Amino acid sequence: MHPQSVLMTSVIIPQCHEAISAPKAWNDAFERLLDNRKLINARNSLESCIIEMQNRSKRQQQEDLDEYSGLMLSLRCLQFDIAVETAGYTHQYDLSAKWLAATPAERGPHVLVGLSQACGISPNLDKARLSCYKELRLSYHWDAVSAAHQDSQDIDGIALAYILVLRNKLIKLPKITVQKPSRTRDKERSPLDNFLQKGAHAAHNKEEAGIFTKEMKAAFKERTANKGRYCTGCGAVETAGSAFKRCAPCFKIDREVLYCSVGCQKKDWKNRHKATCGKELDLQSAYNLATFIPENARTALSGIVGPPAKGFKRTVELLQQISHLEHYTQADYAVTRSVYQNNEDTGLMFYTSPLAKAHFRARRDKAMTTGDQASVAYICEYILWDIESRRASDFVVEKVVQQLSREYAFPGLAQAMVNLKAIRDQHPQKWPHLQYAP
Repeated sequence: MHPQSVLMTSVIIPQCHEAISAPKAWNDAFERLLDNRKLINARNSLESCIIEMQNRSKRQQQEDLDEYSGLMLSLRCLQFDIAVETAGYTHQYDLSAKWLAATPAERGPHVLVGLSQACGISPNLDKARLSCYKELRLSYHWDAVSAAHQDSQDIDGIALAYILVLRNKLIKLPKITVQKPSRTRDKERSPLDNFLQKGAHAAHNKEEAGIFTKEMKAAFKERTANKGRYCTGCGAVETAGSAFKRCAPCFKIDREVLYCSVGCQKKDWKNRHKATCGKELDLQSAYNLATFIPENARTALSGIVGPPAKGFKRTVELLQQISHLEHYTQADYAVTRSVYQNNEDTGLMFYTSPLAKAHFRARRDKAMTTGDQASVAYICEYILWDIESRRASDFVVEKVVQQLSREYAFPGLAQAMVNLKAIRDQHPQKWPHLQYAP
């Protein structure tokens, strides 16, 4: 690889801390850099990554594979969460059509916010932007490069996998806490790292190099302060004053695997860790590790109401509803507002009558696990009655019915509301069914 392009990766790439302090200037610098297609393209990005990995020790290469596995796992969880979160927006607000209809000038500020926040988290994500081209710089002839290395298990294959997982994480990543580097991480600099550092100093005079180094150190300290360590089994975050226990066999080969408790370690051993405990990783085993979802994430959508019955398939909108209830366990239901209040688009329903609350939750859980249409109708009736009783002005009846109709794939819900209203009108207090019966 030409020394100029190696020097470029050290000196010319806008630094990740600049994405936070001056996002527009940072983005403009990246756009100018990405316009140079001779130096910045998919193949050169791959070759640059290969050279970096080839210049790392065997121990450092194991760290790369371990990091790749963690990145892939967190990416899978992020993609699921984002898919659930955005389902309501795409259906209710036609977000896709509005985005496509918007001009590049209108889209730009929104893209910049997400891109700068993601790249500001970590240098590897900042550098991953070199692998994103065109529109949102997402794709530039990566298929051809991937096809040439898809069966490779050597450094080429590892480098390609690492680039692509970072590239996708950059596209999807919200602002979150990042994993702290392993306590076992090799502190020795590779020959290439030393070469890049010398190149950076050669590109600046002594005063400029000093300012550059000072900024980098300050940014590194800030990023490190915001990072955390996680339990490999359940994903719990290590708190101040506590230290998770390490897996001893993995520590002997300089791989850090942490657990919050003995119980969590035993459970993870059975589910996943047995296959790789104390063993060196290759690309396939690192990828296989990422197919495991932590226990808390895997059971979250079944923890509130239980798993779906055989033959019942939950809609994406219903998964979004359950996700809301997982985050707000005291709430009885989450209803989308027709009129925003305090810049909030979702209203959480809390019912105070113990009997009605018990009836509502029993029917809600049945609807969410079986799709029972009678239960859907009863909970919708109660939601509408409660809104009417409180004279809440931020909800529209038709929109609430449409929401539950989509969640449970029940197109006849509006007619069911008409039928239940006729029954309710005959009650002395005009109560909904769940106010007095299960």
